[in-house]
Amino acid sequence: MFLLKNLDEIVNNLRQKRTVIAPRKWGDVVVYGEIEKAEEWVRVGLPIRPLKEWFFPATEHLFYFRDGQIREPDLEDKPFVIWGARMCDVASLQMQDKVFNGVYIDPYYIHRRKLATIVLLRCKEPLWGCFCKEMGIGEEGADLILTPLEDGFALEVASPKGEELLKDFGVQLEEAGDRVIEEVREVLKHFEESFSAPYDKEIVHQFLKGAWEHPIWSELARRCLSCGICTFLCPTCHCFDIEDENITLQVGARYRCWDTCQFAIFTLQTSGHNPRPTKRERVRQRFMHKLFYCPERYSETFCTGCGRCVRLCPVNIDIREVLKLASFQEVSQPG
Repeated sequence: MFLLKNLDEIVNNLRQKRTVIAPRKWGDVVVYGEIEKAEEWVRVGLPIRPLKEWFFPATEHLFYFRDGQIREPDLEDKPFVIWGARMCDVASLQMQDKVFNGVYIDPYYIHRRKLATIVLLRCKEPLWGCFCKEMGIGEEGADLILTPLEDGFALEVASPKGEELLKDFGVQLEEAGDRVIEEVREVLKHFEESFSAPYDKEIVHQFLKGAWEHPIWSELARRCLSCGICTFLCPTCHCFDIEDENITLQVGARYRCWDTCQFAIFTLQTSGHNPRPTKRERVRQRFMHKLFYCPERYSETFCTGCGRCVRLCPVNIDIREVLKLASFQEVSQPG
């Protein structure tokens, strides 16, 4: 473990060889964006948009076509560092890996993952709406781990990729003493104690298995506006649409963009049939996908407890309303 104090010099040195992405101000909000100096790094809170957009952009071209010839886009080859990523966002990339690097390989996503080195920043206090530890989220996927201290940051190496990044720091690292190690333990202990006990994901799975007609879906649908903000700001949602843009019949491009199961058109078929015709079915799909289908397909519950959907839903729909229903009583008497 090391003690970091000279962050300005480290960030400046890193930028000589890599792009540095960190939480930074963008108007009135915080997003993950490129920084040029350490002062731009916002060290508290959670970016409003998830980290996934740096690996799976909201819109990206897949290829261009002209007179029967196809050209793939030129992808950025410069390595980049995600500096100060939050645990919930780092964990989400582990889940996205199962989608984009599973049965079907997505070369665009994989290319960016190979270029990236992830530096995780531990939280000292949870935000309102956060429930990451209740979802059992850990620090897997980080290459380096920062812990905020009273007079700097503790730094831990978590992977060979992280070890390699230290060479680009360009400074002599100071070994952490016993006082720093104890302070790190206190930060971890305080953060863990800020949460309730983790949800039993097996109980959640069993509840949803018998909850197809549960009245909770009608109640949530009554409030839902179908705005899609819960999915667009979710770090694990990965649905996208593919469209062609034509300049002429011979010249154009194909691109993909984020899509959401909360839009009525998402499952609308050419025949006019829609297997999810009402908000009730669409709201149910969101929860079933994350908490039931993904555990069956990927052996992983696709929710990191980041709380974005809780804090930013305009009608106060809270995913924990469904999680808390999954009690032994509900499992024994499914809806």
